[in-house]
Amino acid sequence: MNIFLQRKQHDADAERFFPALPLFLSYLVFYAVLLLLFFLNILPTGYASFTGLQPAFLFAAVFYWSIFYPALLPFWLVFSLGFGFDLLVGLPAGGTALILLSAQWLLRTQQRFLLGQGFWALWLCFALLCYVALFAQWALFSLFSWHVMPLLPVVVNSILTIALFPFTVVVFHRIRALILNARNRQQEAGSL
Repeated sequence: MNIFLQRKQHDADAERFFPALPLFLSYLVFYAVLLLLFFLNILPTGYASFTGLQPAFLFAAVFYWSIFYPALLPFWLVFSLGFGFDLLVGLPAGGTALILLSAQWLLRTQQRFLLGQGFWALWLCFALLCYVALFAQWALFSLFSWHVMPLLPVVVNSILTIALFPFTVVVFHRIRALILNARNRQQEAGSL
């Protein structure tokens, strides 16, 4: 099914599930969820040593919002999240920011194409980019620490992130519908 038809259905479903929120509160929900995903990525699970299970929720958020609502996720915010992530978990400062910004730039240049794809094609695209991003992060950290880190945790984290992607998409679709509905209500109220 075309993603445009899915989005219309999700927007219609959101009218039933979400109360009428002002636009600023719907944006607040988005940024609160983004901050929650950021903190889930920096929990002390051994991520900096590449030994713990840690899905890349932040990468999933950058992937989704760069395609479906890029205005909510400006480049400076992605850089700040990546740089803060690096500082908090002990990765080379700016490495994750560079990886996230590169992914965001690539996704924005291919936004029209990706919007015309079905969910399975988006999931495949996410899987490929996720592997590339996590392996690039692993390579940067290995280079930074001057020894090769174990590769198995990176593969497992990639698989975990890819497996959880459909669930994150459902949450992001709901938030997107909430924002769009609030924006439409505000525009309708302004035109009256």
